[in-house]
Amino acid sequence: MEQGFPPNHPGDWARIEGERSILNPTQLTLLESWECSRDADQIMDTLKNMIPEFKGVHQTLAEIVEVDTQTEWVDTILSKVL
Repeated sequence: MEQGFPPNHPGDWARIEGERSILNPTQLTLLESWECSRDADQIMDTLKNMIPEFKGVHQTLAEIVEVDTQTEWVDTILSKVL
């Protein structure tokens, strides 16, 4: 969404990591690093590693639509999950 592409467009996930990927090299590296098994501990570790990127995207999208980021609210929600 940050790059102006609609979310969940048909076929996105089929090519997200391929040659036609719309992601930049840094994003592709992050996506690869977030792969995990079904182990609960590994899932939680991966989730924790995703939080900085989630917050960055949240900030960018909030600026685009000109709304408050409500960072305290986001932190409260994430603390309930973690």
